[in-house]
Amino acid sequence: MNKEAAKKNLIIIHFLILILVYVVSACTSNSTKQDNKIIEAVISNEKDLVSLQLKELDFEKYKASAEKLLHSYFRQSYIEGMDKRHSVGAIHALSIKTPIIYKVSKVYTDAKEESKTVLIDSPVDDSTSRFYKRYIFKKEKDEWKLFQLREHYVVMDGAAKDNYKRIIDLFTNYDGKPIEYSTVTIRE
Repeated sequence: MNKEAAKKNLIIIHFLILILVYVVSACTSNSTKQDNKIIEAVISNEKDLVSLQLKELDFEKYKASAEKLLHSYFRQSYIEGMDKRHSVGAIHALSIKTPIIYKVSKVYTDAKEESKTVLIDSPVDDSTSRFYKRYIFKKEKDEWKLFQLREHYVVMDGAAKDNYKRIIDLFTNYDGKPIEYSTVTIRE
């Protein structure tokens, strides 16, 4: 009787392990798909911004495209900010020397899994500066939408460079670990 009970328990344990492996792989696959979608959205927005800045993309078309990316909490303030920049001619390209190559981080998820972050390190043509961006996403109706966009213009050389150490650190480490960046060609 003990052998039979042990066999049944072993079968149940194997069955539970199979279910657990299936659930973990399904969650990982879904998370990876979501992260890939977020990266694609960030890169697409950055390409559109460069095209907008170089006056190759109509401003209204940019806004329509950007609205699809935006969380309802952030939509109005982002669009109003872009309208204001556009009305005063403050949309300009920081880098127009081709190729324009950005560093784009992988997607980082906070400990509570409430937000996802993508970090951008983009070039500036003066070569003594960098332009960093932090895209922060939150879920809205089962989709990750842009909730905040933080931008930092950083002087990398000269007397003022020490003033930017904290910002550079933010784009170097995430939760105490080095940030993983990939290079992405925004424009050939």
